Amino acid sequence: GDGLVVVGLSDGRVHALDTETGAERWAEAALPGLIRQPFGPGTVPAIPGDLVAGAAFIAGPSRLVRLDIGSGEERWSYQLSDELTQLTSAISGRHALIGDASGLAAAVDVGSGALVWKAPLGSGLVGSIAVAGDRLFVTVAEARDSSVVALEHDPEGTLISETSPSVLNPAWAALNYLAAALTVGVALGLLARGPDSLRRRERAS
Repeated sequence: GDGLVVVGLSDGRVHALDTETGAERWAEAALPGLIRQPFGPGTVPAIPGDLVAGAAFIAGPSRLVRLDIGSGEERWSYQLSDELTQLTSAISGRHALIGDASGLAAAVDVGSGALVWKAPLGSGLVGSIAVAGDRLFVTVAEARDSSVVALEHDPEGTLISETSPSVLNPAWAALNYLAAALTVGVALGLLARGPDSLRRRERAS
């Protein structure tokens, strides 16, 4: 896409190489933290056509990430509640498709990064996702057997809009900070008063 080949390598970074020269244009970490998890052979970035220009989507071991194809800059990421399998992400219209280790298939809006639908397909790992016309084909690896599940559009269904749990909510963060500060303050106050009350009791006796 845009004259680049985008790959996820074992160093935990996403690399963009020039298709003509092979020169590296950029390399960005697509996983949080200091310890980067390597991408596996099955992790292939999805680069959609004109509908979502200038974007690359890659599903790592913990989240789906949208990168700017020109710079590698992260636009958004979505993290499911369970571990993402290392799969080839797929694009269908305005949705990026992913699956996790609990058997959940889901779609994320490519513009906002919000989860718009999810479908439990079993208790096994969701593997490859393929788009064919108006249907999706998803592989699910159960404990003893594997299966292919076909999904199609439900005209009576309604989309949802769920922000990634990894996105910081400023209001909740402020409330949590205040609650923690009050708890620590009360605990310190009780500790400071403890020895004095003990001495008062000893004098009274």
